[in-house]
Amino acid sequence: MCYYITGTIAPGDKAVEVRRIAEEYHIRWDPIENLSIKKQLRTGETYYCTTWGMCDCGTTLGSGRIDASRPRSHDRKLSQLRKQGWSEAKIQRWIADRETVANRKENAKAKQAAIPGHDAERWTDFCGAVLTRNAAKTIGLLLHWYKRSIESERLSNLKCQTLTLDQLTPEFLAKIDEDVLYRFYVAERRG
Repeated sequence: MCYYITGTIAPGDKAVEVRRIAEEYHIRWDPIENLSIKKQLRTGETYYCTTWGMCDCGTTLGSGRIDASRPRSHDRKLSQLRKQGWSEAKIQRWIADRETVANRKENAKAKQAAIPGHDAERWTDFCGAVLTRNAAKTIGLLLHWYKRSIESERLSNLKCQTLTLDQLTPEFLAKIDEDVLYRFYVAERRG
């Protein structure tokens, strides 16, 4: 269906203040009742829809990640080429050409990810404002490809990663993984 970016805040955080800050950044901040995701959150943590438009399919969040989980397979095509009488040398050249094209595409994607979009900067600024204005102790972001509505989507294996605000950059957001809830907080200064 579509990508959506959703958010979380910790129990006891100031949801009304977070919503006011979200509006400054043109981000929606409305509670979502999704039982599948909610039961994987910390006790009292609340879950929010952040999308004003139809979806977040045009986001640059996560756009720079390399999908290594899908190895290239030419088995079906190789079978066709052999049936057409191609020699093994010609097939090996064909594979090399395909790999060159795929590597070129991956390199172009990595270069594009090095230049995060405006929305990655907006999300970085928004999360920073929420935390530095003490509207929340933590703020979470989740990028997910929804196959159903936001309220009825089932996500059975939500991964979580907790990071400091110093680690939150547009470049980082451009490389986030799907189905990982990234929670950000302000690290205590020692000194």
